[in-house]
Amino acid sequence: SEYDVTVNQMAFTGACFRCRKDGAYTFFDPHGEVKLPNSSATDPASDWPSQPWYSHQLTLPDGRVLSSALIDHPANPRSLWHGARGVSFLNPCISAVQPVDIPAGKPLTLRYRAVAFDGVFPDGMLDQMSTAWRAK
Repeated sequence: SEYDVTVNQMAFTGACFRCRKDGAYTFFDPHGEVKLPNSSATDPASDWPSQPWYSHQLTLPDGRVLSSALIDHPANPRSLWHGARGVSFLNPCISAVQPVDIPAGKPLTLRYRAVAFDGVFPDGMLDQMSTAWRAK
């Protein structure tokens, strides 16, 4: 951009990995099932804490399971994750912590790894993928 840009502080913006919601679904992080309350669209402080990854597991009415995950990279600005179960997405929000300034002529580069899997993620798979991705 030719001008300085500021992304105002907000609860959700930026990378958004939209997940299916046509069945029962659950969110996970490296510690297990996420039981935090839903984030509020108007309150950045309600977003979920930063984690190396969050995942979404969907059980379809026929019993099949589909899983998806988004892995954060340490080169990204610090973020909180907007966790809103009603809209079913994985959304690390770099402007939830504070406004983000992008100086004129400087790019904003964000790095995420999106993972889709037919079934339940095997134990440790996302941790291994995250460790490898975050080391690059």
